[in-house]
Amino acid sequence: MKSKFYLYLVYVVLALSNTSIIPIVYAENEDENYASTVIIIDIGLDLTKQALLTNNYDSAEKYSALINNFYGKNIQFLRTFNSELSDEVHIRLLDLHSDILAKVESSDLIDQIDQLQKSFTHVTSIGNSNGNSNVIAFSILSEADVQYQFAIQDNSIESYFLTLSLIEQSKVIFEQNPTSDERLNQELHSFFDDLIKSVSNKNDFVVVGNLITAIQRDLV
Repeated sequence: MKSKFYLYLVYVVLALSNTSIIPIVYAENEDENYASTVIIIDIGLDLTKQALLTNNYDSAEKYSALINNFYGKNIQFLRTFNSELSDEVHIRLLDLHSDILAKVESSDLIDQIDQLQKSFTHVTSIGNSNGNSNVIAFSILSEADVQYQFAIQDNSIESYFLTLSLIEQSKVIFEQNPTSDERLNQELHSFFDDLIKSVSNKNDFVVVGNLITAIQRDLV
């Protein structure tokens, strides 16, 4: 049964390849991009868990599909860091999605998510990362920009809340590792506040995209 589901999900991923999360560019800063990729997956799993806590299987299914699609697009890159773990997580993400579709008991699904997230604990804890935190925040914001476009164009509530979560996480990462330039820090805080306000008000995605670009420029 699950093998049939895997084949079905492959078709779904291919069909969504032009309308869902695009892969992060990995030309440089591979450690940072690996960390940002895992953080995005972790955030998506958190949102899936939140949906399941209220027995909202419809939203859980959509969040899970977003994360499976994102993971599938980035799996080759993830394998360069840990091939065995990456393949194992890929299968477990597929199993999770299959079980959500089958409406398995929510407590069992949440346990699956908890176990998946434990696999990434060493990466999602920014304090344990030796990478450039600004680059990590930069990459997470790139995904937020993409998700916000889908949230507005496709009226996707899941992409909308994923956008907010990604922006909030990138802000936390920045605040934990501020620059040595106080003026620049103040400017970034102001930009982040404007960005969160714009997304909360569901402003045009071009306006939001310009704010994200401004923040990314200051981060790097």
